[in-house]
Amino acid sequence: YNKVTNKIEMSTVRFKQRELRFLGRASISILESLGMLTVHRNLGENREYMETNNFTIVNLTLKLFGPMHEKTATIIILLFQILCSCAAFTIRYPLARVFYDI
Repeated sequence: YNKVTNKIEMSTVRFKQRELRFLGRASISILESLGMLTVHRNLGENREYMETNNFTIVNLTLKLFGPMHEKTATIIILLFQILCSCAAFTIRYPLARVFYDI
């Protein structure tokens, strides 16, 4: 949270690059190429650290739409949840006919 602008901003995590295993490196690479993750490499005195935004829906919202007031972020995330629920029901009920006699 930034008190000056009264907006929430992405939170980040910093870790050593060499501590990442294959799955971690692959996940970061894929999410970065899709524009879903901000990555800063070669940080610190020894240039051994990497910093990314946290892997959460809140941070994805802030990445896509920029810093915003908490109320606005909450509304966007709730609308996304409603959209996903509608998509799930749209998929679920037609698929039920495949597995059950309805």
